[in-house]
Parts: sequence; structure tokens; C-alpha cells
Amino acid sequence: MLSTDVGGGVSQVATTMLNASSFVGVRLDDVTATPLLVRTATTGISVTVALDGRDDGRTVTGTTETAEAGSCRGFTARARRTIELPGSAPQVETSTTTRYDRARSDQHSRHEAVGGRKALMSRHYGRIAFTEDVVAEQERNGSGMQYAAAGGAAAAAPVSDRLGPAERAFLAERDGFYLASTGATGWPYVQYRGGSPGFLRVLDDATLGWADFGGNLQYVSTGNVAGDDRVALIVMDYAGQRRLKVYGRARVQDASAAPDLVRVLADVAVPSVVERVVTVAVAAYDWNCPRHIVRRFTARELQPQVLRLVSEVEALRDENRALRDQLQQAVAPGREGS
Repeated sequence: MLSTDVGGGVSQVATTMLNASSFVGVRLDDVTATPLLVRTATTGISVTVALDGRDDGRTVTGTTETAEAGSCRGFTARARRTIELPGSAPQVETSTTTRYDRARSDQHSRHEAVGGRKALMSRHYGRIAFTEDVVAEQERNGSGMQYAAAGGAAAAAPVSDRLGPAERAFLAERDGFYLASTGATGWPYVQYRGGSPGFLRVLDDATLGWADFGGNLQYVSTGNVAGDDRVALIVMDYAGQRRLKVYGRARVQDASAAPDLVRVLADVAVPSVVERVVTVAVAAYDWNCPRHIVRRFTARELQPQVLRLVSEVEALRDENRALRDQLQQAVAPGREGS
């Protein structure tokens, strides 16, 4: 059954089968068939799988080892096969590639969203994000199979994704986000929007909105949306190392044309006059990898800890004053040498 050609038969099985088994986490202990012998060993997040085969006096050992790599969804796969022929020195071939495993990603790299629900990519995100150029890069870097379903499963159903309870709670707590739009020149433009927590309103499970105030009078985002209503939001929680990406279609209305919406979206913490209101019909979203998010804290987020430290400092000062008073009384005139 096994080819004696170097690079085929046993060696292909040893490399291909073991790579596949490692990626999906399948245990091969029970898949033992002459002349194949399968060995597995697991240590932490690393997995080593080996397959031995013998054919016409030739012994082939294939080893695949997977270990967590620098990317949130990725891990490095090292494949080694040793071919021994009678009277010849062993031939050792090695290869190292970066692979992407969605199951491993969900288990080890994705963060927990608000409410304890596992945060994942929405159904239609891949249909929007995974263009032909993106798919080509995924294939070139080894993640094509893992994302093929995400890109193709929703293609036949071009409808929007609905925000779940975790997404709605997360968005309602944020005090800022980045808004990306594209102008007629084809160049992207990114703008930061900030306000008090909750100024980005979740109007329903498919619509976001916020009040727009006067700025530097460039109106780049407003003009871009007038020509192309497709936008992307990146909403950050630096303290919690969480990030949500949202695709949607924006609509900008003058405040005078939407007074009811102004009342809903107005940020009472901002004294400026509302000039426009912006709503975004959500198309898709994805919870991003938290690995390289640098933790930062706003004054509001730090305030409870600062107040606690101030209280502890005041208590220590009171204790020091009391101890100084006791020391002074102990060495007061007339009490020395007692």
C-alpha cells in the first residue's frame, strides 16, 4: 500500500495526516494499522504527533509539533520526517509554517465578552471582509481552510447581522470609537469620536447612533458618507483589552430634520449644540484578538482605585499623627528618666 518513492506514501501520510490531526485536535491513538504506528504526546498547549511506517526495508518517521505562536489565532507547525534506507545515512527533512486553527483560536485566544458569552465573528463578517485579495493572503499564510466557511456560508444570504446582548452591553458602555470611511479618491479616512460613556447609543439590535457636534469644519467623514455610506467602527475597551469591529451603513441627518432623534442621542454631558445625528445600520461585526491591546485607563476608570489609595494615605497620616503625639508625650519634660 505504501509507496517506496521518497516524498510519497508513508512520508506524505506522516506529514499530511499528522498536520491535519494536530490542527483539529483529533487523537490518533486508536488509528493503528499495520504497518503504521501512531504516537501522540501532549504538553500544555503544545502537541507532538508522530507516525512511523516501514515498507521494503525503509523506515519513515514523521513528526508534527504544534505550539502557540505570536498571533492570537495562529500557531507554528513544525514537520520533520526521517527516512532511513539500509546502508545509507538517515535523510531528515524539516519544514516550519504558521497555521491558523479556528477551534484553537476560540479556546485559547478569544476573550470573554460581556455577560460571559464567548465573543466570535458574526455570520456575515467574512462575506464583507474576505475579498479575493484577502482570501489569497489567507491561503498563502495557511488560514484559508479555517476562514473558508466564514467567507462563503453567508454569501447566499445578504442580510445584516444582529447585535447580541454582549455586543449591545459592550457598546453601551464605551466612551469613544474610531470611525473609518472612504472618499471619492479611494483614500480611507479615520476619525475618533468621543463622549461620555453611553454616548454611542444602541438604538436596537441592528442600529447604532450618536450625536454629531461641531469640530474643525472639515466635514471629511460627513462628505465621505454622502458619497459612500459604508463605514467601519473600531470600538475599544483599553482597560479590559477588548475590541469590537463593526461594519455598517451610515446615515447623516441635520439636527433640524430629526428633532426626535436629537433628543434620544444628545449627550447631556456635552454642552455643545448638536449639529447632526448619525445612525449606522449594522451589517456585521467581529470581536478582535486582545493579545496586543495595550492597557490604558481613563480618569473615570482609575477614580475608584485612586479614591481607595487616598483613603489609605489619609488613614496612614492619621496613624502617624497619633504615633507622633504618643512619642512626644513619652519624652515630655518631667517624664524623662521615669
